Amino acid sequence: MLLLTSASLLVIPPLVGYFEGPIERLIQLTMFLIVITSQVFWNNPVRNTFNSKFDSRLVKTTIVFTFVYALFFKGLPEQQRNFITVCLMCLIFSYYRGSKKDWCSDEHLVNHFFVHIFGVIGALSIFV
Repeated sequence: MLLLTSASLLVIPPLVGYFEGPIERLIQLTMFLIVITSQVFWNNPVRNTFNSKFDSRLVKTTIVFTFVYALFFKGLPEQQRNFITVCLMCLIFSYYRGSKKDWCSDEHLVNHFFVHIFGVIGALSIFV
């Protein structure tokens, strides 16, 4: 339930954010797709299925693309880029900690929840 709730938070940035140009529209579209694929996967979280692989690859690709775009191409002020970098580091740390725990254990799920939280905070700081 925690992950379904936190995955739902991912819909906030593409709904309230300001996206201009084709690159940012593509990021907005992938954020909506992540919400859908995450909901589908976490309703029946079975590892190594098509849903798990597609969701995982879409999320990782979007994270890398979005943060690289924001940090190097969007032209944000240095203080904002620093904050986004901290969000990305916290996201990576939470992902790494969660990946070292037993699949779907409480510790794994809590770390995964924080991945969602830092992703939403980072996206909001980029596009709002």
